[in-house]
Amino acid sequence: MAKVILAISLLIIPPSSFGQSDFWIFSGFPDTYISGVGSHPFGRIFAWQGWPGDGFLYQSSDWGENWVQTSTHGYGTKAFLADQSGMLFVAGEEFHRSSDGGVTWETITEVFEASATSLVADQNNFLLVGHEAYVDPPGFSGGGIYRSTDNGSTWELLGFDREFISAIAVTPEGDILLSNAYSSSLYQSTDDGVSWGYVINGPYASALLSTLDGKIIAGTNSGIFCSTDRGDTWFQTLSDEVEIHSFAYHPEGKILAAAGTGRIYLSEDGGESWERTDSGIGDRDVVGVAFDSRGFGIAATDSGVFRSSDRITDVHRNSVLLPDQLLMSQNYPNPFNPSTTIRFDIPGSGEVSLKLFNLLGEEVVMLISGHRDAGTHIVTWDATGHPSGVYFYRLLAGDFVETRKLVLVR
Repeated sequence: MAKVILAISLLIIPPSSFGQSDFWIFSGFPDTYISGVGSHPFGRIFAWQGWPGDGFLYQSSDWGENWVQTSTHGYGTKAFLADQSGMLFVAGEEFHRSSDGGVTWETITEVFEASATSLVADQNNFLLVGHEAYVDPPGFSGGGIYRSTDNGSTWELLGFDREFISAIAVTPEGDILLSNAYSSSLYQSTDDGVSWGYVINGPYASALLSTLDGKIIAGTNSGIFCSTDRGDTWFQTLSDEVEIHSFAYHPEGKILAAAGTGRIYLSEDGGESWERTDSGIGDRDVVGVAFDSRGFGIAATDSGVFRSSDRITDVHRNSVLLPDQLLMSQNYPNPFNPSTTIRFDIPGSGEVSLKLFNLLGEEVVMLISGHRDAGTHIVTWDATGHPSGVYFYRLLAGDFVETRKLVLVR
């Protein structure tokens, strides 16, 4: 069974209307505390209840119109990561990973003494996890920052054992920054976590973010601070007396900030200035934000999931950002079982076909046939009922023809 997801919106909000009524619309889980949201580059979006709640992880393959429970429980989930290779990870009181875009999940470890607070990848694509610490008389348990070099199978402590790590960020230069809740201080390592130094004048942060152009953004209980010199100096860019719960970053330089009761902030200049853009949220407590693969916003609140009514990235431009060339990507995951996704970009509308063949050259399934608008398209092939082996998928659009190989492994 194939599903086609059109990953481009033709409705543009003019500058004068941005931030007016109903920019955020309800997307599911009425009267339910959703503690976080995340997205996968190939289109799926995720939401989890964590605590309080049943702890299940949910996913949507149609941009939040419908949600299904995944195969993992994910109790206590507080952190989500899609790394550079397309792997997905969730961390809480347990740690889970998915290599097929979130279709199936594997529980890797249950040895964490306390719940994870943050999850990032360093410049080597190794995983870094920060943990809570709690009173366990006569001392403390949990805490610390851990690293995994094998996608979460094993972990090593880098430091701050028995100390509450509230946030972690990694800069383009490879610096690791963490916020220590017990000392209300910011620390930095420039040698992959071998040694740590106190960041003088660094704010204690409940959320940390590093941008592609080298800024470090710190969300605190009294607004947002920014550093442009690797943490040497800081200036406040949002002075509202709000506590920042989390950030979401888009490579265009757009940043969303979840800021508690009824507040979502947007920065369009990499965190140097902010504007409120929370119409439609009401007085709900906003605890998490994310961008989906189209550039739309997703928000987790204490009363369900919300999504932006239109694209946040490029929202002030007068035309839709369309692909400038025809391109078909390698399917992901590959090898796969039982489903995989295929993404292609077309710069102009026209007739398109996407067919799948076996090694004998026999057509197995027609995934797409017909007129398609310009934009990015994502197709999911569910190979249930088909034998393991090598297959080929071929895209035909006008004079463009490209064929790629995919492998189904049972």
